[in-house]
Amino acid sequence: MPKVIIFDFDGTLADSIDVLLSITNRLSAEFGFKPATKEELAQLSNLTSWQILKYSGISIFKFPLLIAKLKAELQSEIPSIKLFAGIKEVFAGIKKTLG
Repeated sequence: MPKVIIFDFDGTLADSIDVLLSITNRLSAEFGFKPATKEELAQLSNLTSWQILKYSGISIFKFPLLIAKLKAELQSEIPSIKLFAGIKEVFAGIKKTLG
């Protein structure tokens, strides 16, 4: 019987795409890449970091700072991100099943 279950938060438990898009587009001017649409951001999520760098034109030297800023801003927005409908019931079912 598992003692721990780990879930991804962004896009799995919570609908974070709009917040992520807003942060990404806010940082676009500072880091020199064009703002993205929701559709583009969804496509980028399937790419590797190297593919994203090539697609966006972000300097490899700026990328670590961009990721750090993106994570920090996303962390501060977590309280405003809503869980997907039904997630609470999923957790209740898991708790009931696993005890």
